Amino acid sequence: MSWGIVQLPAQRALVYSYVDPQAGPSAKGALVRSETPTLDDARDAATRPNITVRLGPGLTPRALTEEELDDLQLPDEPQWLEFFRPREEGPWRKDPLLAGRFHPQHPNDLQVSFFLPAHRQVEQMWVRLDREVPSLGAWGGTLLNTSHLDPTLTQGTRVDVRGAKGAKAPLWVSAVMAKNLERWDAVCSACGFDLVLEPVEALLARQFTGVPEGSVMEAFTTRCAMCNQTQSVALRRDTATLEEPGRADSRTAARIALIVVAMLGALSFVAWELLK
Repeated sequence: MSWGIVQLPAQRALVYSYVDPQAGPSAKGALVRSETPTLDDARDAATRPNITVRLGPGLTPRALTEEELDDLQLPDEPQWLEFFRPREEGPWRKDPLLAGRFHPQHPNDLQVSFFLPAHRQVEQMWVRLDREVPSLGAWGGTLLNTSHLDPTLTQGTRVDVRGAKGAKAPLWVSAVMAKNLERWDAVCSACGFDLVLEPVEALLARQFTGVPEGSVMEAFTTRCAMCNQTQSVALRRDTATLEEPGRADSRTAARIALIVVAMLGALSFVAWELLK
């Protein structure tokens, strides 16, 4: 495996040679914009490759000299090479909610649903799992694709993934969903789905406009994002018992602890239509 220049039919590319587990000898890198590679070309080849070629007779890169490597400030190995290393199977393979989801040739890779409320769409992308996230009941990993919709979700981004009853595929645990998991427990009485995909505060403000200012809703029901049936949402006990110092004495409105049935006409965003 090494850096080199490969001559293509109409142009040249600065590439790093490697062995793809499925396709065999390959090279990935960036097209060269001028007669000789520039520092910008080198940065693209190492971090944002835009071309992949399959190597074979008649298509072999010319290895760069030590002087060329120094001039281009190329790393010993590009960042993206990590995606092509063989991996041992991890404990996530035993998660019953992820059973049957993994790629047959890449035992830690699975396709994940990314709920993108700003675009009112769900995008399917591949993630390679490599760690546990006990606080969220989730698994952490690296995004193997780049989103077509969200510019913050690029190849190599660290993400958390969680299986859930009622969902057809594992879900990306966004920052909003992670915050909800830390403060609220949820479960659908029909399909068992236990995630709230939009901010609970926004959901409460939309559904319960008559609640006095300063009150705290501790439990309520809403529509399940998966099956559109009844989902119960309750403030976690360890959260409900916490009070900010001095706030309880100055609060003029009493804490409300009741279960309210959500209005049938109010839906929990449009996620259920996108993910069902």
